[in-house]
Amino acid sequence: MKQKITKLTSLLVLLCVLFSGMAAASCGLTANPTDTDGTVQATEKTDSTEEPDDSDTAPGIAEDTDTITREDTDSIACAAASGLQSSVSIYCTFETTYGGTSPWDPMPTTQTYYTAGSGVIYRLEDDGSAFIVTNHHVVYDSDSDTENRVSDKIYVYLYGMEDEAYAIPATYVGGSANYDIAVLRVDQSEILKNAAEMGAAAAVTVADSDEVVPGMTAIAIGNPSASDTDLGGISVTRGIVSVDSEYITMTASDDSSEVTFRVIRTDAPVNSGNSGGGL
Repeated sequence: MKQKITKLTSLLVLLCVLFSGMAAASCGLTANPTDTDGTVQATEKTDSTEEPDDSDTAPGIAEDTDTITREDTDSIACAAASGLQSSVSIYCTFETTYGGTSPWDPMPTTQTYYTAGSGVIYRLEDDGSAFIVTNHHVVYDSDSDTENRVSDKIYVYLYGMEDEAYAIPATYVGGSANYDIAVLRVDQSEILKNAAEMGAAAAVTVADSDEVVPGMTAIAIGNPSASDTDLGGISVTRGIVSVDSEYITMTASDDSSEVTFRVIRTDAPVNSGNSGGGL
């Protein structure tokens, strides 16, 4: 679910996008530590000279679940680094007005509050413009004063750049509460353009959910730790796919109607603020 910094919500956590290659045996990029200016570099990873594994084990499924080899660790870290390039933190500002409806409460009061969630860069253009996919309930609040109940002040942050100096404004393009999906637009961001040129930001490659099977390694990427005094930031957790296809019914973003989704269940830890992130 989204992290509602001044209000609580009972929405179930939904991850929005299935990353491609998250259980791949190798990749070409790894993330370096954050640079002094708050950016994240990306460097080439040299090819391994080790002989290929002749095991018949299916890709992404550990042969011995109690043993994690160096190769497994490298593969997971490499896959996570790739996913982090396409991940963003999302922060929304809302206002709600209450009171002023009776002689005993004549003065209306406006409260400002914030929500936090995650998103995935779906398309990235050379000029720093982008489309970002997230969950509808990340940018929507039923108490909001806006006409469509969607935040009119949305900012996104790239991984390793969770600082006010690197806030990227985004606007709501459209979405669906029934499918719990929303699309955001970023217009000509120099921050995003520079990050893409350095290899620290990239559009996601979306996977085919029909290829997912139980037991596959699952890596969840999202923004679980935001608060009213801390921007938090993107983090990574790991588990396995528990069920490759099931249906769940939950309360929609309007806090009243019910919606049913077909989902993938995983035991990778996800927390408030992970909504809209990738798996």
